[in-house]
Amino acid sequence: MKTEIIQNLFELWDTIGQRTHSLHRGPSYRYVAGPEASWPSRIYDVVTEGLDVQRLASDMKSGGLPQSLAIEDHTKHADLFRGTPLRYTSGVRTMALDLDKGPTPLVENPEPAKPFIEVQSSDHARIFSEVASAAFGYPVARATVSALLGDQRLKMYLHIAGGAYAGCGLLFLDSRGHAGLHMIGTHPGFRGQGLGRAMSVKLRSEAMRLHSQKAVLVASQAGERIYTKLGFKAYGTLHTYILQP
Repeated sequence: MKTEIIQNLFELWDTIGQRTHSLHRGPSYRYVAGPEASWPSRIYDVVTEGLDVQRLASDMKSGGLPQSLAIEDHTKHADLFRGTPLRYTSGVRTMALDLDKGPTPLVENPEPAKPFIEVQSSDHARIFSEVASAAFGYPVARATVSALLGDQRLKMYLHIAGGAYAGCGLLFLDSRGHAGLHMIGTHPGFRGQGLGRAMSVKLRSEAMRLHSQKAVLVASQAGERIYTKLGFKAYGTLHTYILQP
């Protein structure tokens, strides 16, 4: 299950790279190079066997590759990066929920008092990029969001609270039919109001409406607690290395 969760994320990155013409293939990996290192600029799907790590680090340092790398098994490959400028920074939990077993009491109510708007215009794409950039602390380019408009495999939503755009979220259906819940973020000025949970419930409900049998996501340590309460189970960790000076 862990691999299927990670592949949903990688397939989303592939889709973004294809639609923005920023997807590239290296000898042992793929990468997306967004404008000005914006989301989701990253090296991923790394095949470590025969990987020239020193060359990889050199290409990252020269600016030929993104400065961040995602890899599945940190403990197995830790020695591979030792002695290079690549440093381990964090891990996100890979989580999944069976949707064909019916909703749990915690996710019955999609909180209709907190409205959601599907992103379907260039203006909404601009707002989504602004909210997401503020929520995650890294740039999410308007051009990238705009390029995703009209793609039948994904839906993007904005969350309104207090008359303002307060949150965002993205649903992605992969080739297996799994529904990935991604980019669930809340603007710093609206945190602590349960908006992240509400967006998660919204995306889960949409996944069920689309007859997906599994919902998958990657979660931070703080997010893992929320998703566990919503019925998600953890199956492993996806790790990130970055290039340090």
